[in-house]
Amino acid sequence: MTFMSCFPKMYEKEGIKGHRSCAGNISEAMAPYGMNGVLDVTDPFNIFQNTPNYSLKALGSSKPGDYIEFKAMKDIICAASCCPYDLRGFNGGKVTDVAIVTGLPTQRRSS
Repeated sequence: MTFMSCFPKMYEKEGIKGHRSCAGNISEAMAPYGMNGVLDVTDPFNIFQNTPNYSLKALGSSKPGDYIEFKAMKDIICAASCCPYDLRGFNGGKVTDVAIVTGLPTQRRSS
């Protein structure tokens, strides 16, 4: 985890209403499964977020084609949000798409 997820009130304090947020995106996606709003969102696991000048040492930026694989050891319900924070240099000042592929395991990739 690098940072907490952004949430609607954070933007409202800066005078920006209606801006998408990770906590808002996740709670919206998980509502059909019993999530009751942004306060139910736990701290995120930031994988590809470009977060400048907020860590003890420089973090490498992700680039197109980078990936990470996870194996669920039991049935899960999972939600993801492409970080919508586009202020103060985060994410290079722009929001970009991320592809998420789910499914049954296939043969392992060879390196």
